[in-house]
Amino acid sequence: MNDVRPCSECKGTEIFRRRYLSGQKALGGDIEGLGFPDLGGVGYGAMYSMLVCATCGYVRLFVSDEARSKLEDAPGWTRMPLRSDA
Repeated sequence: MNDVRPCSECKGTEIFRRRYLSGQKALGGDIEGLGFPDLGGVGYGAMYSMLVCATCGYVRLFVSDEARSKLEDAPGWTRMPLRSDA
């Protein structure tokens, strides 16, 4: 994830990224509920990146390729139907 699009909310181009391992402290404290269960490996959580728009503060999260590859079979994760007007 080296190419990042402008902010989807304000079209800002000042985007900052930080990488985390789920369960790690983020933004100075724990982000409760952000564990991405069943998407990490044995003994470690899933890797993800947090992107923040410096213009409006909008936050985006992206899980790693490894974590995404486990979504189909991981318990508790459900494929969501797309809206017809999407």
